[in-house]
Amino acid sequence: MRYFLVSILFLCMENTIAQMDSIPLKMEYYASFKNTDLLFVHTDKHIYTNNEFIWFSAWLLRCGNDSLPLHRVLSLALVPADTRIVRVQQKFVMTNGYSYGSIQLPDSIAPGECKLLAYTNMMGADSLPVALFTQDVSIRSLRQSDFVAAATILEDTTASKDLLITVRDKVTGKPVQNAELSLWSGNSKTITASTGKNGMYRQNLSALKPININSPMVITKIKYQGDVEYLQHKWPWTTSAPQLEMRFYPEGGYLVSNLPGNIGWESKSDQGEPVAISAVVFEDQRPIDTIKTNEKGLGNFKIVPHAGATYSIRPLAWPNGMKLKEEGYTLQTTLSKGMTISVPQAITGDSLWFNVYATGYSQVTMVVHNFQTVFNQQILPGKEGGVRVLLLLDDVPKGLTAITLLDSNGGPLAERIFFAHYNRRAKCAITPDKKVYEKRQQVKVTFQLTNNQQPIAGFASVACAQANRFDNSKHQDIESFAYLHAAIQDAPAFSTGQGYNDVEYLENVLLVRGWRRYAWQELLADNHQPPMYHTPFISGKVIPGLGKIKKPLTVTILNGNTSVSFVSTDSMGNFTCAYDQLLVEQDKRLWMNAGDKTLDNKLVLHDPFIDINKRLAVKMHFNSVDADRYLQYALDLAESDFQKVKQLTLVTVTAKKSKDESMFGATNACGDYICMGNRLNCYTHAGQSSNRLPEKGKTYFTNGGGTAVYWGCAFEENNHGVFQYDGIKLGKEFYKIDPDEMTTGNPQNISTLYWLPTLVFDKDGKGEINFYTGDITGRFRIVVNGLAGDKLFYANGFIDVK
Repeated sequence: MRYFLVSILFLCMENTIAQMDSIPLKMEYYASFKNTDLLFVHTDKHIYTNNEFIWFSAWLLRCGNDSLPLHRVLSLALVPADTRIVRVQQKFVMTNGYSYGSIQLPDSIAPGECKLLAYTNMMGADSLPVALFTQDVSIRSLRQSDFVAAATILEDTTASKDLLITVRDKVTGKPVQNAELSLWSGNSKTITASTGKNGMYRQNLSALKPININSPMVITKIKYQGDVEYLQHKWPWTTSAPQLEMRFYPEGGYLVSNLPGNIGWESKSDQGEPVAISAVVFEDQRPIDTIKTNEKGLGNFKIVPHAGATYSIRPLAWPNGMKLKEEGYTLQTTLSKGMTISVPQAITGDSLWFNVYATGYSQVTMVVHNFQTVFNQQILPGKEGGVRVLLLLDDVPKGLTAITLLDSNGGPLAERIFFAHYNRRAKCAITPDKKVYEKRQQVKVTFQLTNNQQPIAGFASVACAQANRFDNSKHQDIESFAYLHAAIQDAPAFSTGQGYNDVEYLENVLLVRGWRRYAWQELLADNHQPPMYHTPFISGKVIPGLGKIKKPLTVTILNGNTSVSFVSTDSMGNFTCAYDQLLVEQDKRLWMNAGDKTLDNKLVLHDPFIDINKRLAVKMHFNSVDADRYLQYALDLAESDFQKVKQLTLVTVTAKKSKDESMFGATNACGDYICMGNRLNCYTHAGQSSNRLPEKGKTYFTNGGGTAVYWGCAFEENNHGVFQYDGIKLGKEFYKIDPDEMTTGNPQNISTLYWLPTLVFDKDGKGEINFYTGDITGRFRIVVNGLAGDKLFYANGFIDVK
């Protein structure tokens, strides 16, 4: 092999052709028409139960400098996989590309798989968000009710299948009559019924035909005397055996006759589950190699193909019960003319070695780029035996970068992706003052942030929650997301969700996802349309109670405290609200009215974010659910957590006596409540069943210490003609367990012990947090996602509570 040295320091060669000069311009022009805004959201955990809070922080990791001030609202929506109907939605203020807060799950939410959608107010030409992030979460139901429910599948001789539901009193064992039932499967219709005198109900499942197979469970909701339980049962359909899928990815994009080729390959089921297999490579009918994939379903093998030969792959060993394709598995047709690239190590530091092989080309143009910027451009000669190239990466930023080889017309011949400066990583060390803690004991955790072993300032969000509330299959961290998954959105799954730390996995991923020919075809086209962005506005209309509107009216907006703003309508009663006028504390609501109270005017508000949520919910892709694995996981979680919340049983019984008959405590029209510790709007016990209504004139403890007199809720005094609206929330602070609560008998069964949306690391890279453990024992996980200059970092650690 002849050696040819290429340095990134030489930006241009004297013999560069005119076509080369146009590539950076085309790249820059192409990038100006592509949206690159990137949003990341960190949640405190992945698995929640009814009435818990989802705590979050959201960052715009990438956007244009001119567009950053335009991202002013963050919208969150929770969408169940089965119904695709938005269950919870809320908006939060975003400032300088940052937002934080929490949303509370309703007590009536059904268990299942959900997707949390997050996006900003900037919309593209299709009126959909330009910055969208999704996070898979699970909802589990951990209730303590006064009845016991069970469901059984019955099948008769005609193969007709029925679901038999039985409800009995937990104490006496007697049948419960008239328990209200709701049954559905996926996004099927919902059947309502009730139990008979024998406490039973039988439903033929043919009436519940699931449309969405992503959620192959039959869900039954049972409600009786204020208690609610959910039953989940695997749908008893007969499914065909899964089929083995294999895909092959020649390095560079093509197989070329007589040129050495490295082929990445992927093996998985037709449902997308990775499987490890072994197989034999055949040239025509002659075996030439034995190959295999690992447990992630990834592997690679080398071959020197020949024109006219047929290459097939015949499995040797694969999972039991999985069938093979009748048509078999073959490699692509070998080209007689073309280029191949061989990159021994695509996960690299400050330089990259690679080899270029050619048949039928005397020279090609090499372009190093990220589809936004051209970092290097050279003419490479076609040499017999190949050309070895050294690429210095001084001017290339950290992350995924592409090498594309072009012919004289600018058409792509081969492409390979590599990861530059992988070793340049900010690291965060997590050090708790102990490894094991008692219940209700103070925890001190220190952090040390470094870059290249030197201290560096930065900031991060920090969570500490039960370890069994994290699901590796749902893991997303800021490093993996920004550097890998945002660029390769269909990257093969990694069992722990943290494939970014596994170099072997990354090498395989870049090999099977390293060819983007269609992006180049789009880049070379001359029909780019300039991006069109807009932001939706919240508008309304005044509906007159008496007569007609004859002149503009004034709409008064009260934000829950003392702040008041005003909006003028047009002569038809139409008005538009500025975002700043709709800001309100997270636990409050806006109150709006128009005109004189005696006119009995009404307000109708149009919130475009609600319509956007509906459109996104329909478009979202949900992974197929393994029903057996899902139900077993839910059972394990329920068993472990029920042992830790026994104290809640008495509280639940007491809650039935509250004035508003809510299982989870009372709030007034202003959202105010008093917790068991006599604290006004206590964040630690928000939504708990023992909460009661505050009384005007009485003194209560306040969050953060001290006391205050409660002067009542103004909205309850006279709300004639008043319209309530959730508004745009100001993120609230997470209130950890109060030290004053440590000496009380009040239960502290909290799965998230600590959440901080912004922990600041000083110039020495140091940070510190303090919090208390509760009454739940077991392992807790500390998770950190943050930024340090232009570096992103992720870290996690553990503590144990006994």
